[in-house]
Amino acid sequence: MMLVICVKKCGIDEEKLSKDAFLLLQSYDDMSEEDINHFTKDDVVYALEIFNEDYVTFPGDDIAKLFDDYASEQKKLA
Repeated sequence: MMLVICVKKCGIDEEKLSKDAFLLLQSYDDMSEEDINHFTKDDVVYALEIFNEDYVTFPGDDIAKLFDDYASEQKKLA
């Protein structure tokens, strides 16, 4: 979802986002380490649903914080 918000803020159109997101599907799924957390088409569709003006106001600093929290958590798991 964070990526979708950033893309919207950068002015990239929804068609390009959708195409690129589905191209990344397999790469993201390949990162799955357990059967219960596969990255699926439904995950892409859900993220694309927030591609609208309501989320453009989501502050960049908050996005950065969420990403930093996620990245830190992933480093702990590695």
